[in-house]
Amino acid sequence: MLRLRRGTPPRRERCPEHRCARTCASRRRNPRPLGRGGCQEFALLIDRSHPVAEREAMAQALLQALHPVWQDEQAAVEVRASLGVASWDVLHPDADRLFQDADLALYAAKAAGRDVARTFDAPMRAELMRRHGLVRDLGLLLRAPAGEHAEAGRLMLHYQPQFDLAEGRISGAEALLRWCHPVRGWISPAEFVPLAEEHGLIALLGDWVLHRACQEAAGWPEPMRLAVNLSALQLRGDALVDSVRSALTDTGLSADRLELEVTETVLMQDARRAREQLHALRLLGVSIALDDFGTGYSSLAQLAELPVDLLKIDRSFVTVLGGDGPRAQQAEAIVRLIVQLGQATGMATLAEGVETPEQREALRLCGCERLQGYLLGRPLEAKLLRERMRSSPVTLAAVPLSLPT
Repeated sequence: MLRLRRGTPPRRERCPEHRCARTCASRRRNPRPLGRGGCQEFALLIDRSHPVAEREAMAQALLQALHPVWQDEQAAVEVRASLGVASWDVLHPDADRLFQDADLALYAAKAAGRDVARTFDAPMRAELMRRHGLVRDLGLLLRAPAGEHAEAGRLMLHYQPQFDLAEGRISGAEALLRWCHPVRGWISPAEFVPLAEEHGLIALLGDWVLHRACQEAAGWPEPMRLAVNLSALQLRGDALVDSVRSALTDTGLSADRLELEVTETVLMQDARRAREQLHALRLLGVSIALDDFGTGYSSLAQLAELPVDLLKIDRSFVTVLGGDGPRAQQAEAIVRLIVQLGQATGMATLAEGVETPEQREALRLCGCERLQGYLLGRPLEAKLLRERMRSSPVTLAAVPLSLPT
């Protein structure tokens, strides 16, 4: 069984969400050698046994057959595909299992960079079971009143300090989600947040983060700000504005102390919906920050229509600041342009990923207003951050000039 996902479907065919769902279902009940299984997915059934080397050669031949450019009078179209291969398992002689194995191989091919073929193996199924286990445990945590569950561990928030460069002191902190699993240890948000999005848990997770973070920040000295990240699916959903309003009301945190961060790429996916949501959030009195600015290719015209208060300069520019050579000069020029854009439009600027004194000095010379990074402070548990705030005013002058251990 070979599952093939084409990059560009023929124009005359319709997605199963429209008219071809019944056709696709009938093809699965009455399999043919080649059939369409989805909007851009096709299945090829080979009814005789082949050695592994022959199957792999056949898969590569299929991919190569798609490489020639299709040309007409007005356009040249290139088609690329990802291909997953699975063979009949005598221990599990089941058609559905065969399709599932081919799908797992297809996902592995897409994860490997596309335009490649991958053959199903046992580790792929083990990875699938591991992911299913994470989704189950995350659901248990979100249903537990205190965010803890014996089998699933604990969700918690750490807070990374942000500094005002002009005043030389801490101005707030960004809430960062962490998961400590009793068996798997620390699990990266880069792994479990996409799983929450895929399996319909992101609204619950986002609501949990908002309420916990606002409750913590309500006890900080004023006017310390709290920054909370929003996912793309949260921004597209219907519950976000009510969730933010509820978090502010329940915790007593002043709206002007909450800063909601969205990435520039999110705005590209559904600009109209994002604009509506951000304006509705702004009416609550919260601030809006545009994260990873300079990497998402959004237009200045689009930016002018959004209620953005803060531009977060991406760490990819900050990393090379303070060095020698063309890359450092180019990064400094970009940072200066972002700062000037912010000044001209009334938006503040914050640089993330500051790790060296040279980077800090370069950002100061560029006119950047706020800084965040390991040079200034690593993410801390809530209790440690409160102790740091209480012990003495945290100033830039008191921050070590080398990376903390």
